Amino acid sequence: MRTRGWGGDVPASDDDAIARILTAARSAIEQFGERTTIADVARVLGVTRQTIYHYFANIDQLMAAVGAEASTSFIEGIQASLRGITDPADAVVEGIALALERLPGDPLVGLMVRAQRATALAEIVLRENSNARIQGRAMLIGLDIDWSALPPGAVDNVLHISLRTLQSLIITPPADSTELRELLRLWIDPAIRAMQSEASPTAPS
Repeated sequence: MRTRGWGGDVPASDDDAIARILTAARSAIEQFGERTTIADVARVLGVTRQTIYHYFANIDQLMAAVGAEASTSFIEGIQASLRGITDPADAVVEGIALALERLPGDPLVGLMVRAQRATALAEIVLRENSNARIQGRAMLIGLDIDWSALPPGAVDNVLHISLRTLQSLIITPPADSTELRELLRLWIDPAIRAMQSEASPTAPS
């Protein structure tokens, strides 16, 4: 942990330092929005830019960390909108569509998209053991879907398909919601139906 540049109030640990940086980043975002820089965050916190760089390699990584911290409520909102949908293909198609539609307007989670940092966001989303993967899996399990009717490992396979699809569509989003859902239905539906067929017992000959 860096011990210089904290105005005499040295963080107790690296976790404490990171928490302070994230708080300062949120404050800077309120002031500067998508134009926020490492220098802006450093000024809010009263430290040098080098102190921030010790914990975050660049502004994209810092923005993604801010978004990840705020993602819980974002995911909970999508999960609430999917309540009552029991068909896995329908739920996944609508869930991805809602995420893509809501991301641009979200003040923190969607910041990477508005700031044209979509490629960096997509890479972080797909990173092994990322918050996006952990929270995405928890959301899928929490849907009104009988996952036991699908083959073992279906949740992880659906999560991987969903995140890969999000990665692609974050970078190049469709023109409107109708096109978006048609495209998702074309991509997602066959994959999930195939899983369902795999889990179905073979009919007697």
